[in-house]
Amino acid sequence: MQNKRRHETGFFQSFELFLEKFVPGYRTGTYADAGGGHSVAEFKAELASDDQFSNVMVQRWDWPRTFTTESFEAFALSTIQLKMARTAHGNDIIIKELRSILSDHCDAVGTIDVTYSTELTTAVRTVQ
Repeated sequence: MQNKRRHETGFFQSFELFLEKFVPGYRTGTYADAGGGHSVAEFKAELASDDQFSNVMVQRWDWPRTFTTESFEAFALSTIQLKMARTAHGNDIIIKELRSILSDHCDAVGTIDVTYSTELTTAVRTVQ
């Protein structure tokens, strides 16, 4: 199961561009991996290519979330991507850039509406 940012438009589109600019090795649609870099997570393809699994299915649900600029900043700064960006570029630069994006996208009361998509990939194990 993964919760993914819907990054096609709006705030998350700008946030993804920010991540690509400041997080070493990050590209939209990639995730932190065990090797300390970023890679694509293709659960459906991995399960479908393994003859121990059948009936691979992906289900998705979109859901909205509202952040205040402060709550999103705190959340973002706790992620591995922003920790990598802060190490590479310094805390002051990253916070300044993040706050600029937040300011560009928040409404008059300081909130930002975003959409996430929960993706659940399931399969039946055919070999024991």
